[in-house]
Amino acid sequence: MAPAHKYMATTNKWSDKIFDFKNKLEEQELSEKTKNTYLRILIETLHTVQKPIEDITLDEFKEMVKEKNPHTKVQIINMMNKYKTIYDIPHDDWVNYRRNELDKETQKHTKRSNEYLQNLPTREQLMQYTNGLRENKDLQGYLINWIMINFYTRNMDLDLHFIRNKKELTNDKNYLYIKRDGTVDFIRNIYKTKFSHGTKTFTINDATFIKSLKDYARDNKTLLDQELNETKKSKFIKDKTKDKLGEVMYLKAQIADLKDPSEINVIAEKRGTSTSLLLSDYNINQKKRTQKELVSSDDTSSETSED
Repeated sequence: MAPAHKYMATTNKWSDKIFDFKNKLEEQELSEKTKNTYLRILIETLHTVQKPIEDITLDEFKEMVKEKNPHTKVQIINMMNKYKTIYDIPHDDWVNYRRNELDKETQKHTKRSNEYLQNLPTREQLMQYTNGLRENKDLQGYLINWIMINFYTRNMDLDLHFIRNKKELTNDKNYLYIKRDGTVDFIRNIYKTKFSHGTKTFTINDATFIKSLKDYARDNKTLLDQELNETKKSKFIKDKTKDKLGEVMYLKAQIADLKDPSEINVIAEKRGTSTSLLLSDYNINQKKRTQKELVSSDDTSSETSED
């Protein structure tokens, strides 16, 4: 889920509707994960449209989700239909749209994705591409890819500010802190699961990365253009990745390429998620490996679907 502060104004404005919907969901025979997902999508939708759910027309919905992938569209329309069912709002046209258009779109998308997943690059190939960016003087692209590969980050984690003085640190930004001892601290205060996994700080010792960062930081204060909105930043990051794979495919590729199954725990720790979620949503080899083989320690943390 996105950081709470992003939706603070929305939750305050629509608090009565949000809490009433939450209470209504508690009366439904749904899993906790599904309830949380519905509530998250309700808040995100209200934030986007700034009008009551019951006032959103089907045409407005289609416009709102036209750039999203079919699975995300289905998640949103499922919430809309559940909302309308709970409050006895007629929505036959929404149900028909889901059955006649979205389901077919989803099936085609799933087929393409399954074929695509069988040809994902290895971690070594991702690093070869990344090192090639540096050789071609694209330091920004190199830094983006290096962090994404080594820390399994989401796009928003890469909205990084460069600092050299510890006094500049605040708890509302992400940083690459260039330290006097020659190392760099990668500090994440703002990321999707901050409220369940806390601030994450990792020390980077890689000499090539550090030199590249220092070179790039001479003329730049941030890794990404702060004039871009979140959507444009995400697109910019995706365009910098190998074959425009993007962060989700980078994560799936690396999980598929694991030589040591227990490394799934390292990925979960660095990304800030649960091993169970990685296994259920990102492990394309899950039929070949059981959760018992991949998880070496008991994992009871939970997270709703990330992407």
